[in-house]
Amino acid sequence: MNKFEVEILEVVQGRISFFKLKRNGKCDFDDFCEDIRKDGNLSCQVKRAFSIMNKVANMVQVP
Repeated sequence: MNKFEVEILEVVQGRISFFKLKRNGKCDFDDFCEDIRKDGNLSCQVKRAFSIMNKVANMVQVP
């Protein structure tokens, strides 16, 4: 049986919290981000995604 955990995404700071899901102690989101950083080709896009998440967390409207 799978064990699920929810953990606060600490990279995003603001009034609204973002969470990541862990399944059996492994977080697919962390693995995804690590793969993108290793590849280097899309790391700029990941930074932009976190920037948008920070805006949303601070209740700023985004297009």
